[in-house]
Amino acid sequence: MKSEPSKESSWSILPMTESDVEACADLVGRSEFFRKYDFSAERATVLLRQALADPGSDLLVIRRPSGQSGPPRGFAWFIRRGAFQRSGYLRLIAISPDSRGTGAGKALMTAIESKYLSNRGIFLLVTEGNTAARRFYESLGYGFIGTIPDFVKRGLNECIYFKAG
Repeated sequence: MKSEPSKESSWSILPMTESDVEACADLVGRSEFFRKYDFSAERATVLLRQALADPGSDLLVIRRPSGQSGPPRGFAWFIRRGAFQRSGYLRLIAISPDSRGTGAGKALMTAIESKYLSNRGIFLLVTEGNTAARRFYESLGYGFIGTIPDFVKRGLNECIYFKAG
């Protein structure tokens, strides 16, 4: 019998470094979800390295509590003025399959919001059919704004979400 995942709240959230890039890109490359977008580990590696060099981006990794080794369990890529040159934009978030449902995603979002949720708010996009992610962001107080058809890839609609500061 499989045990329920731990809801540990003692995650370590740190700025991404160059040494984290390959492990984070691998999370993207192994994800069935990202394959729908033809988003490979190789492409993620290039984009994450570019983002690390961009002073307008903030990349965070999440790890198990201190004393536990291993690769990052997930990461988030946040662009400070990525929406309309005014508001923050969550460009990408990925959590390893074995860390989903453990509070890792919520911990990353809390870290981003504590630093960047100001009077300018935060925008993000969620694939229309990704109902679990939509419920997750709605539970965090993000409101559905509308849908953009064929925005990232033809045949996939993106839902715009916003949370005011």
